[in-house]
Amino acid sequence: PFRVFRTVTLPLTMPAIANSILLLFACSLADFATPLVLAGHQFPVLPTQAYLQITGMYDLKGGAALSFALLVPALLVFVLQRFWVSGKSGAQTTVKGIGMAGTAVVMAICATVIAFILFLYALIVMGAFTKAWGLDNSFTWESFAYVFDHGRKAMIDTLIIACISTPIGGLLAVSIAYVTQRKSFPANGLMEFVSLLNFALPGTVVGIAYIIAFNSSPIVLTGTMSIIVAAYVFRYDSAGIRSVIASLHQIDPSLEEASLSLGASSIGTFK
Repeated sequence: PFRVFRTVTLPLTMPAIANSILLLFACSLADFATPLVLAGHQFPVLPTQAYLQITGMYDLKGGAALSFALLVPALLVFVLQRFWVSGKSGAQTTVKGIGMAGTAVVMAICATVIAFILFLYALIVMGAFTKAWGLDNSFTWESFAYVFDHGRKAMIDTLIIACISTPIGGLLAVSIAYVTQRKSFPANGLMEFVSLLNFALPGTVVGIAYIIAFNSSPIVLTGTMSIIVAAYVFRYDSAGIRSVIASLHQIDPSLEEASLSLGASSIGTFK
């Protein structure tokens, strides 16, 4: 069973593994809130330093330079990922009945991770129903009453932005991934890499770039919901693009060629 996993399952899942590594690396580079909340100024990272450079010292050039430094490791990992999965593809098939000697160990690890995640969310739920965490742990609805009274507009706006951004981002992700993987044209790889740049940059830097770009004619979007939707679509579209690319690596092009040879149109084959 281990040999089957090593020689069959693992090679076929390599594109997905490489794409996951690329996404996680880019996400770790660009994460702003997590290190700021957990570490503060004890462990400065590039996203927080770029933010402080721009908002604290009003140094756009210095913040831009720090942001550019984030692109270099992202580019290196992208090139490594491309080299790793080049030529690795296979038709997606359903395999049943393959066991693995370490299944119990893998399940135990997964169960531990899931339990830890649920524990963290349970603390959030408990804190939401507590008067004063650590001081007065009695049950209360006051926090929710305050949120629904003063934060109703924020919740509605958040849902509206998400409902608009999701279908646009999903359609764009599928289109870009399909074109870069199935169509040959100059700068194919460059298009795929550029689509990942927004994800590798801190959200603060991307937001400032959008404000500068759309603060004057001919297109003025600053201060409107449209600029938030645009920023969300192009910033988080990378996750969808990488996911679709990983899936396309598992679909042999001969399946699409068979569809075309039997008379289906390009759109029909894609659909």
